[in-house]
Amino acid sequence: MLKIYKIFFLVLITIPFTGSAQYLLRFKITDSKDSVVFVKGTMFEEKNFIPKDMVRVIKGVRQSSYNKSIIGGIYYLEFPSSKEKVYFTLQNKDTITFTFNGANPLSTMVMSKRSAPVFLEYQRLEKQFSVVDSLYEEEIKRGRKFNLTQKDAFFKNKKDTLLAFRKTVLNKIKTDEILSLHFKTLNLLDEYLPKRSEPAQREAFINKFNLNEPRLLFTSNFREILFEYLSAYPLIADSLNKGVDAVMSKLYCNNKSLPFVFDYFVRIMKNRNVQNNTEGLVAMIDKHIKKGKCTYPNEVQKQEYLKIYESNKKFSGDTLSKNIILKDTLNIEQDLHAFARGYDYTVILFYAPTCEHCKVEIPQMDSTINLLEKRYNIRIGRYAICNETGIPASTWKQFITEHKLTNRYVHVQITEGHPARLDYNAYANPTSFLIGKSGKMLARKIGPVSLRNIINDEKRKK
Repeated sequence: MLKIYKIFFLVLITIPFTGSAQYLLRFKITDSKDSVVFVKGTMFEEKNFIPKDMVRVIKGVRQSSYNKSIIGGIYYLEFPSSKEKVYFTLQNKDTITFTFNGANPLSTMVMSKRSAPVFLEYQRLEKQFSVVDSLYEEEIKRGRKFNLTQKDAFFKNKKDTLLAFRKTVLNKIKTDEILSLHFKTLNLLDEYLPKRSEPAQREAFINKFNLNEPRLLFTSNFREILFEYLSAYPLIADSLNKGVDAVMSKLYCNNKSLPFVFDYFVRIMKNRNVQNNTEGLVAMIDKHIKKGKCTYPNEVQKQEYLKIYESNKKFSGDTLSKNIILKDTLNIEQDLHAFARGYDYTVILFYAPTCEHCKVEIPQMDSTINLLEKRYNIRIGRYAICNETGIPASTWKQFITEHKLTNRYVHVQITEGHPARLDYNAYANPTSFLIGKSGKMLARKIGPVSLRNIINDEKRKK
């Protein structure tokens, strides 16, 4: 951090293309608190940032070369000391001068662009509501659960205020500006509340967006559109795949967003709380990669998906689960199929005592099982596999004791080279399965939510 105050910095970024700059950014900074300022963009979502430049805050002129023109989108300046981000719109061949005090970038920022003042004012208004975001995070940490309606109510004042601001701005700026696209998208997202009981509303929502608009990929809103759309589907693979099909049918084969969209769908389908996720993932890759209308643009990634397809295909369908025989905490061999015969259902839990996700999900799974047992007057066994070799027995037993995993459990530990990991494709922790009394596989790669839904469905059928 620079300890020089009231100095004036002029930093120039030029990116040439066929002899002329594609865009030009100038920085006039006083009282800098940082030695560098980052210039970044995003693709598809906020986390997937594109580093465009690192501006060293030194007296003089800085230049950087870039050979390609840009599509344009929402970019931002990131300040390391404060972690503050200031967003701006950037189009091909733009020239923008940023003037600000380095100690308070957002509050003092002035940009030499026509739409900049309202965008800066919007960000300052957003910042005023940061306390609401903090309160929400605190509630989540305390264990409070929010459904979509409750979350919408929690943020209502913030949402309504920002929505009104954006609507006013949209009446004053040109419709072809990137800020117009950005604000219109945010408005449609805020005005929509996903409801699984209203499929027509769900389809009307996705149809309001031009998913082939190139600049949409660079506004960080694309992922949010897909999230909101899929939120109106049940967490069942067959249903979610209908949503996947609807979106994929809208994308042109040359759309640069296609690999980002499909990768997001793969991540969704891998979620342990999606029922029949293994079968759903196989069906999705088969339809859109193996037999897709488009040639997948990244051959390396395509081959990775095909490996996932082949790996998961082996575990699809209603088959007898592979038997597992491992030693428990008393060094006694425990036979999975023999254990399962004593219960209506058995959950197989692969976990590691040192895994942070396991410390959260395994107790949640146990709590869900207890509730299901009471609701339906059934008995559910837990065949819990410590899926980690070489750890001290004390660490393993402490995990069991600390989380009170003693009711209808058998605790066994994997051994080096044991086939269970391969048989169950259990190379990640936690990984859970549901089998019946006879050992028949009922569900793979489940989580607490999908387990609850599966048992509820089973009991409704009866």
